[in-house]
Amino acid sequence: MATSKSCPACGRKVPEDARFCPYCGYKLCLEDEEFVVIEDVKELESIVKELQNYLPAEWSCKVDKKRKRLKFEISLTGSFLAFSIPQRVRGFLSLEMLARLEEALKVFEHEVGVKLVKDEITPSWTIVGFPPTLYYKVYRISKRSKEN
Repeated sequence: MATSKSCPACGRKVPEDARFCPYCGYKLCLEDEEFVVIEDVKELESIVKELQNYLPAEWSCKVDKKRKRLKFEISLTGSFLAFSIPQRVRGFLSLEMLARLEEALKVFEHEVGVKLVKDEITPSWTIVGFPPTLYYKVYRISKRSKEN
């Protein structure tokens, strides 16, 4: 059985090797670790390519080169799905799509060893019930250099 520790922020049990609390996002990194934001466009594009294997079909991701962030938008599949249901239930679908994206991103972070942090949320369209466009900063976890 894997060992666990408590998150100092929310008190829930988290795996001993967790870098962030999966419940509240509190930073639990080790003393010799630090988080470095990735702003190199080529590196971000490489991350997007790998991320495609994790994304739910209703989402698409690309690099916003100006902001140097990952940009998540509703895909063609997601748009078709949203337009195929009555407007009064689109809000529920939107929440479900957002939850599926967040879950996929958690798995990606854990397996790849990066941290995605929501940076900005903007409305996708003026149509009520559609998921917003989401921008995420990407952080690489690296060992902190020891100064003498």
